[in-house]
Amino acid sequence: MIKAIVYVIKEHSNNIKRIAIMSFEHTKKQTIRTSLGFWWTVIRDIVYIFCLVGFRYLISGNKEVEGMHFVVYLILGLIPWFFMNEVINGAVNAYQMNSPIVKGIPFPITTLSTIEVTAIFLRRSFTILFCFIVLAIFEDLSHINYLLLLFYFIVMYVLMVAYNFVFSAFVAISKDFSQLYSTITRVLMFFLPILWSFERVQDNAIISNALKLLPFSYIITGFRQAFMASSPPTLLHNIFFWSVFIALFIGGCRIQYKFRKHYADFM
Repeated sequence: MIKAIVYVIKEHSNNIKRIAIMSFEHTKKQTIRTSLGFWWTVIRDIVYIFCLVGFRYLISGNKEVEGMHFVVYLILGLIPWFFMNEVINGAVNAYQMNSPIVKGIPFPITTLSTIEVTAIFLRRSFTILFCFIVLAIFEDLSHINYLLLLFYFIVMYVLMVAYNFVFSAFVAISKDFSQLYSTITRVLMFFLPILWSFERVQDNAIISNALKLLPFSYIITGFRQAFMASSPPTLLHNIFFWSVFIALFIGGCRIQYKFRKHYADFM
């Protein structure tokens, strides 16, 4: 186990420049032949946000949620979810998307999943501006804790790197797992406090705590805390989150180390 962790960390540290360059190139790859390029990501996000704001208004009206304007509450949940969702449904296919590299040339193979996550991180980092714009319109920018915001931004990144270590490997080596994974992740958003609030399930402690223990809920709650000085995650949720992260990182390193020479066989 220690050998696997050291191997993965060393492979990443020795290829930091390569990871940065390839991540930047991958941010342009999806829209390189379009006239608007990167801005298509922004346009898609705006359309999606307007649709969900309208949906939320039709379902619950314009009532405040946890002391926030409902638009602010929704946006502060959607922005981190955009990043995490793209990793969950896109970066997890890192080895399939880079099959020529996997099959053809010597390459630090464990960095491929990190490159895809970093590319998404770079592309999505601009969407954080939506939070500031919406907050300036509906609330007060003085509530923002910039240090806490930076902390949760970094935590979100490292969580998704560790997450992708594990699931990109399983998706690459098993078509059956890939189908099961796709089925589960399609409905994941509805179990997170994006469209709804924990106020709605506070009467059921088991359901409430189970949903709060999801690591993605921790990130979403943290973003709201950073922007609106809302209630932070409890000590129990902090301990559980970091336990999950450590388990994902250690397990991911071991999985990447074990399968690094076999990905080409499954392509």
